Amino acid sequence: MQLAWDLLAKLDATDVREVFNHGVERYLTGDLPVAVALNVLEGADGIVTEDLMNRVRSHQKEQSEQDPLGRWSLAIEGGDVESGRKLFFEDSRLSCLRCHQVGRTGGQVGPNLTTIAAKKDRRYLLESICTPNAVVAEGFETALVLTADGETIAGIVKSENEDFLDLIKADGSMVRLELDDVEARRKGKSSMPDDLIDKLTMRQLRDLVAYLSSLTTDPRS
Repeated sequence: MQLAWDLLAKLDATDVREVFNHGVERYLTGDLPVAVALNVLEGADGIVTEDLMNRVRSHQKEQSEQDPLGRWSLAIEGGDVESGRKLFFEDSRLSCLRCHQVGRTGGQVGPNLTTIAAKKDRRYLLESICTPNAVVAEGFETALVLTADGETIAGIVKSENEDFLDLIKADGSMVRLELDDVEARRKGKSSMPDDLIDKLTMRQLRDLVAYLSSLTTDPRS
């Protein structure tokens, strides 16, 4: 269905606008499958009238005001798992493997994602990418520490006792601080980059969500 809409947008035929008009109207009334909505709207832009596209923008603005994830709702379903896998493992801009482990590959700064979809739904996965500070995974809260030397260190609390505080920094390295040297400490932001969404097109975001939502079984078991 997605390919059909993409090909239709490239045709120079008199009835193409009518088909896209119908598709956009279905989107506005909630009758269009979410999996093809992105293809329909991208194809419609430049084909349907500007008035109709303005209605789409107003609808999306209203969605964003009602739901923090509303602006990315088109990416929650319909992605290509294989394309998402390549983004996760191969895209250096995202560097997913620097922090996350899938199977035997990856870092341990962030949560292990090997079977993430067995525990979390697509909305949670989308939220983790788009607004990572909204909900921080348990056990991966970060701390922002000011030392007696005036140095500021941020990292995930790996362990803590009455003498030491061990932090895992964003680059994966570990630092041990003596509590006597800690001047101040407060909760920090998620170690997940909050600008990650700026490096993805909507289709890439849809593919990445599709890949993550496929991770239900540990291949090692």
